[in-house]
Amino acid sequence: MTRKGIESRARAQIATFELACPRLTASPFLDAWPDSEIDRLASQFAELPCPALDTDGACLGYPFRPLTCRTMGIPVERDGLVEGACDVQTTTPLIRLTPSLREEEKQLAEQEADDIAALRETRPGVGEEVLLAYGFLPDLIPPPPGYAGRGSR
Repeated sequence: MTRKGIESRARAQIATFELACPRLTASPFLDAWPDSEIDRLASQFAELPCPALDTDGACLGYPFRPLTCRTMGIPVERDGLVEGACDVQTTTPLIRLTPSLREEEKQLAEQEADDIAALRETRPGVGEEVLLAYGFLPDLIPPPPGYAGRGSR
């Protein structure tokens, strides 16, 4: 029931996105879009909540860490602010990391960048940057070539 609710909210948001920006009906990927267009679209829909949020603001999927959330990147603290995190993550009190954990965070961020670069090589012509709602609907995002994982076509 929870999954169906999340998917239903994601589909409703996507319908809103595609009505406002028909270009998204051809492809949900934003990788080749100019930053100014992405920023305009993000600003236009900034008030839409994540499809996985319950009416009280709690993340319904957090215990299961959906891929769309995991690929947001490692939230990084800079000058007391958290960057690269969703609203649920930024409402969590910031805990100062020890120097050794900061170094590990840096290594993980570098590994993530390397993994994303490798993914781009295995998925030519297919993007990775989409509006959040698309990430909850794998049927709208084509799998990488040769992918035989769960839910592949």
